[in-house]
Amino acid sequence: ALPRNLALRLVKEEARGVESVVYFADDDNLYTASLLEKLRRVERVGVFGIAFNPAVGQRGGRWIEHGHFAYPLCDSDKRVWGFHTRWVGDDRPQESDTARRFAVDISQFAVNSKYLFDRPHDVLFDTSWSSGRAEDNFLKAVLAHVTNPLAALEVLDDDADACKPPR
Repeated sequence: ALPRNLALRLVKEEARGVESVVYFADDDNLYTASLLEKLRRVERVGVFGIAFNPAVGQRGGRWIEHGHFAYPLCDSDKRVWGFHTRWVGDDRPQESDTARRFAVDISQFAVNSKYLFDRPHDVLFDTSWSSGRAEDNFLKAVLAHVTNPLAALEVLDDDADACKPPR
């Protein structure tokens, strides 16, 4: 939480008045150049499909392989209604996660800086949030003023790839 909060404060101070996108890359994901194009399109809060590195994760103190994808589930108009996800160490993909409204990985979303910082209080990561809940709680805080937060998400994948495993 602390490194992320330092980064958020730095972006807020250094990029004041400059529209940019806040994105948290992670060490257990695979990236392509097309990600940068997706990030440029973020107007509020964008979500997209990601691929996890196939040999990352621990269960019972031993490394396991669990290469998989996580992506938003949406209708034909790209309105998000849930997420296809898997917790580290869980062998079954989940079509929804009732414990988390935003069942996303830290590298599965991006927030426009103007949307994030143009509010009366800072949205930061809380050190009391349990592991696996930081993303959910952060997005809940970012979208706290929105009546239907899932519908407010922008699916950044191209139409042909929207709401499917990334290629």
